[in-house]
Amino acid sequence: MRIVTWNCYRGDPINRYERFAALRPKIAVLQECSKPKEPAPANMLWFGDNPRKGMAVVSGPGYKITPGPAVPAIIDSTFPVVITTPENDRIHLLAVWSKPNPTYVSAIARGLDVYSDFLMEAPSLAIGDFNSHSRFDRGNEEWTHARLVQRLTDDFGLASAFHSHHVESEEPPTLYWRWDESKPFHIDYCFLPATWVGRLSEVSIGNFDDWKSESDHRPLLVAIDQQTKSG
Repeated sequence: MRIVTWNCYRGDPINRYERFAALRPKIAVLQECSKPKEPAPANMLWFGDNPRKGMAVVSGPGYKITPGPAVPAIIDSTFPVVITTPENDRIHLLAVWSKPNPTYVSAIARGLDVYSDFLMEAPSLAIGDFNSHSRFDRGNEEWTHARLVQRLTDDFGLASAFHSHHVESEEPPTLYWRWDESKPFHIDYCFLPATWVGRLSEVSIGNFDDWKSESDHRPLLVAIDQQTKSG
């Protein structure tokens, strides 16, 4: 299974999805895209309250996506999606585009509270634009990025795909703030079951030059090998 997340900086989600078709994603999470024109494609879900800037989840051939049990009180930052694989396995996805409500990290933490049962009911992914990193943490905050990662690990058994696959590597930027190559940040993540880490075959992030005309973010690709019969 190949998964891509990308804050695509506006545009129609169908066109933006086609931009990275060469990455061959089976599941794609797009932040900051506009609401698709009606009728929306059957393989696309769109979330948000602003038709010009929302989030889309798109499935590739053989994969089916349906909305999860959304909580009306949560209107931004985290959205539940159920993925059905070609083998009829069920995976739960929490699609993330964090908003400062009141902070980026606390908005995700609230989503984890609300969708805790959803994330525990099936193998789950939390993926998207978190807008956070431990370098931004302040000691007086109730929620920090470091604490959020610890909760994803301790409460949900999830691990960062990039940091698990590239243990000794420096973090490449997923964002060049306002297209400035001198302002790099790593704020886009894919958290997956820790038991899947051994199945990771590729975790890569787009470079500055290839995507600079498209967005200040870079796509994150996570490739997970199919589970063997022995486990």
